[in-house]
Amino acid sequence: MAAVQFCGEWFICSCDKRLLAVHCGQDSAPFQFDCGAAEKRPKKAEADSGEHEGGSDQILAIAASGSGTLLALSDDSKRLVLLRRDPTWTVLSVRWLARRCTALAFTWAEDSLLVADKSGDVYSVSVKEPAREPELQLGHLSMVLDLTVSVDDRFIVTCDRDEKIRVSWSKSPYNIQSFCLGWVILLKHKYEFVCLRVKQIQLLSLEQTEGGTVLRPYNLLPLKHYPLDVTFDPQGRLWVLLNCAEQPVEVYARMHGTYEQVCTVWLIIVMFELELQLFLCVGSSLVPEGQRSSSRLEHLYVETYDNVSEYMKKKQQRLEQQSQKRSQDQSWDHKRSKKSKTESKTETNGS
Repeated sequence: MAAVQFCGEWFICSCDKRLLAVHCGQDSAPFQFDCGAAEKRPKKAEADSGEHEGGSDQILAIAASGSGTLLALSDDSKRLVLLRRDPTWTVLSVRWLARRCTALAFTWAEDSLLVADKSGDVYSVSVKEPAREPELQLGHLSMVLDLTVSVDDRFIVTCDRDEKIRVSWSKSPYNIQSFCLGWVILLKHKYEFVCLRVKQIQLLSLEQTEGGTVLRPYNLLPLKHYPLDVTFDPQGRLWVLLNCAEQPVEVYARMHGTYEQVCTVWLIIVMFELELQLFLCVGSSLVPEGQRSSSRLEHLYVETYDNVSEYMKKKQQRLEQQSQKRSQDQSWDHKRSKKSKTESKTETNGS
């Protein structure tokens, strides 16, 4: 799975087990974090949690704080890593979750990190207190796919796999402000929304009408390859991560009421540095176009186990053990009875 995001002036890209950060304004060395070489889960914590299945350390979710100083990531080994950029990248903490994460979001006060998992629960994790246990905030009946927080930290917005968006009060998440039904996945930047489609990006605008605010499509960006993810930089430019190792990133800027691909001197330098790093990083996450949908969404499906066959197997073993024990008991009873008859016959002959 590949994803992109901006953390201040740093362009963040996660690909498979690795996270790459490249600065877009200064001549700074790229930062890389490899979950495969990160701290492993303690055996004691693993035994206490009762979870024994291992993960591949693939990054499932990333999130950056509003100020661009904090970055969080989580992988399928249930590892939650918190990074700080001040001024160099450092690892603040490595924690362990009860279930695999599907989405992350910082509060705007940057004192808490919201973590959504595959069971539909959303937990609050303290940024300043690594030893503090996560606190359950709210829950859905199905898997939570994404979440965000309003800029005043008053509301938590969550969306699930049953096509529902829920708006909850952050101070009392059990109080639901509203629901939105029949939704599509949208990425918001100011007054524009971006929808991911096949080899193109559909831009929609928010327009005020007499009946309220509506979404209207106003531009379509054709692409040569499938888009894996999109994000906006602090200047409002649109960065698109493509399913192509040779040209993994394209940048678009707002010009004349639409978005057009840009290529400036500073951008050429940044892209050259970026593409050298992403060539190997993204290349390992690319999949054939025909398999893209299933591979990209594979981690979102709940794992199923064939409990019936396992139960029948154990039942058969139990029946066989009982049968063997019964045969042994019958054999022992037969031998004991035969021995008793022999002793009785001997006593009769002796008398």
